[in-house]
Amino acid sequence: MKPALVAIVAALLLGCAEQGGNEASETLAAAPETMPEPAASVFSGSGYADLENSVINYSYEQFGGFSLTWSDNKVRWDAMHGYYEGLQAEIVPQVSKIAENIYFTSWGTGGNGGDNVVHNFEEMTVHAHLNPRNLWIPMDNIHGVVHCKDTPDCVRPLDEILPVDTPRETLLLENAARHNLPPRRQRSLYITELSEADAAARAELSGVAIGFETPYGYTRIEVDGVETRVSEGEEGPVVYPTTATRIADGVYFVSWVGPLGGNHIVINRHSNEVFDHILPSGERTERIYELACFDAPAEC
Repeated sequence: MKPALVAIVAALLLGCAEQGGNEASETLAAAPETMPEPAASVFSGSGYADLENSVINYSYEQFGGFSLTWSDNKVRWDAMHGYYEGLQAEIVPQVSKIAENIYFTSWGTGGNGGDNVVHNFEEMTVHAHLNPRNLWIPMDNIHGVVHCKDTPDCVRPLDEILPVDTPRETLLLENAARHNLPPRRQRSLYITELSEADAAARAELSGVAIGFETPYGYTRIEVDGVETRVSEGEEGPVVYPTTATRIADGVYFVSWVGPLGGNHIVINRHSNEVFDHILPSGERTERIYELACFDAPAEC
């Protein structure tokens, strides 16, 4: 977890509150005749092996749709429609198994940016907290559905990444206009309606303090409506705009904006575990901490 920057937080609190587009018809990509060999060693987190060679298609409301697969310690995605239509990427992720059929996958996108995604394959939902590249912009909190996982109708990402002549930022603007979406980099300033999963997290976490010990000190979090108070080690509490999502019964996804990728954790009350993917240095490495407290603030 990273120390807070008070100046950044103050700027965030002065600003206020980037989600899928239209369904696109896709030609099903032919599945490979033989599945790739499993990775010889796994350095992408404890949940990676469960998902290796899986293919999923999913889409976010007012944002876009993606085809994604895990292979050789990497994630490959193709954007099927929305902001990133026409783009592909291959990145090294961190993957945690939070509970049965619930997985947390994250990767950096350069600078302060980062994608932090929780798939619930039991309920076929997907939720993402996207740390902004410009820290005065609130965190983007997007939600959607998983259309398929490892079924014949799933579109598999292409085997190679194709060159794109249009500059990336230009393509994002063109796609936003085509799909009637707000500008990508300022999306969270336009989409401010609270989702059902976010409203549920605020309700269920109200009056609760969350505490856990890390090598960098004790972290204590309180989600209180539109504000989230975070103390890390000897520092805090610092107030952030709330970004919290209920994933399933007793499973919560909580984030707060910061440099080097921000701060993003998934809490499982049933297993008493807290899953974190970003070290204070900004390095993405899975860490699993014991949940020391989930109780009234006076008890934590």
